[in-house]
Amino acid sequence: MPHHARVVLMHDERASPPLTEELLTQLSTVTLVGALTHPSQLFAYVQAAQADLVVLDLQPPSMAAMWQLGQMHMHFPAIHSLACLAEPLARDIWGLIAAGVTGYIHHNDIAQGLLDAIEGVQRGGIWCSAAMVPIIQRWSGNQAGPHTVMPSPYEMAIVTRVAQGQTNRQIAHALEVNERTIRFHLEQLYRRWGVDNRTQAALFAQERGWISDEMQQQWNS
Repeated sequence: MPHHARVVLMHDERASPPLTEELLTQLSTVTLVGALTHPSQLFAYVQAAQADLVVLDLQPPSMAAMWQLGQMHMHFPAIHSLACLAEPLARDIWGLIAAGVTGYIHHNDIAQGLLDAIEGVQRGGIWCSAAMVPIIQRWSGNQAGPHTVMPSPYEMAIVTRVAQGQTNRQIAHALEVNERTIRFHLEQLYRRWGVDNRTQAALFAQERGWISDEMQQQWNS
């Protein structure tokens, strides 16, 4: 039986309170330890609150939120995440999968299925509500497709800094790794994207909207 969940909710600022928040407060096996509207607060908040589950209810999920989720999963692999989605685009699914999200529930299923979703995510593996199954199956398999092109959150951090004109040494210093690691990730991106150099890689990412102004401002700060 899944254990009692300490949950952090990340939701839209305009939803006050969202349906998801109301439902979370009614579940006896859940403690809602925080509700955030700014993705930049997530990493620090889940650590301070000792959360073991993040519920994402952003429509649509922002690139900044995906980045924060990716960083969270990288540093705290025991924390699970559940995305509540209304009309997800392929780009949303690619980004969430790359960020390490393992639970997906359609908004139409929340009222009746939120508890099942939380328990399913806690058990491990990929969990999807009925309406999300065909969508996730389409983009999370091993077949060739756009999901193989979408950068991971870590790769997004690198290519965004490339677009800002930073050198490999500067990027390595900022991300606290060695230059060889940065070169390795860039070479992987070149191969997957069919580009020859860092300038082409930055343009490739910008043209597809993977580098948002919000993310650039965050990494410039």
